[in-house]
Amino acid sequence: MVKKQTLNPNYRLDNFVVDKTNISAYIAIQDFLKVERVNYSLILHGKPAVGKTHLVHALGNSFQELGYSVLYVSCEEFMNDFGYNLRNHTSDRFREKYRTNDLLILDDIEYMNDKEQTQKELFYTIKALKNLNKKVIFVCNGSLKKEIDFYEKLTSRTVLLKVKLKIQKPKTKLKIVKQKMKSMRLMLDKKTLMFIAKNSKNSYIIEGMLTTLVVYNAMYKNKITYKKARKLLAKL
Repeated sequence: MVKKQTLNPNYRLDNFVVDKTNISAYIAIQDFLKVERVNYSLILHGKPAVGKTHLVHALGNSFQELGYSVLYVSCEEFMNDFGYNLRNHTSDRFREKYRTNDLLILDDIEYMNDKEQTQKELFYTIKALKNLNKKVIFVCNGSLKKEIDFYEKLTSRTVLLKVKLKIQKPKTKLKIVKQKMKSMRLMLDKKTLMFIAKNSKNSYIIEGMLTTLVVYNAMYKNKITYKKARKLLAKL
């Protein structure tokens, strides 16, 4: 069974680093919060670790703060739930779970490829939510038409606002390093920060590097110098 997904409270709109690579997605998320006038579904796509997860979790947290109910699940959980309830003749439980929240966030939508029966159930779910004026947001890793084999069917079921996030620029990565360093309560000099930003391809790698330094600091209580950081991170 897939572990139940939950929203990460650390992902918020006010700590999301905005630049040219993601400004469209950030604005789309802000607009999506104007719940009463939104009559479309939203799909964020782009390569891994460009900010999609942060934004959808931040959106979910903002929805909850406004008093709305939110369900965030991976596509794998959706498929497993559907299969389990279908085998056990408890489809009503499945529908109650997925059609009663004000916002459904479905991550990794591309994993539903070649699953025609599950796709049909998804389309029924979208229709049910749409009829109740409830909202849906999808997340896809990569290009929509290349990664989602049922893309045309999906666009025929709902008005879909498509927003792409691109790989962050070096200046943005430096801002991300500073933001994550602050949240981890880690003190690093400018040279070390620039080294991390320069040698990380995405935010996941940044977080992995900083976590390594946090663990070292906790174990040895030594000040992390540029030389020490470079030596520790060279092993990653």
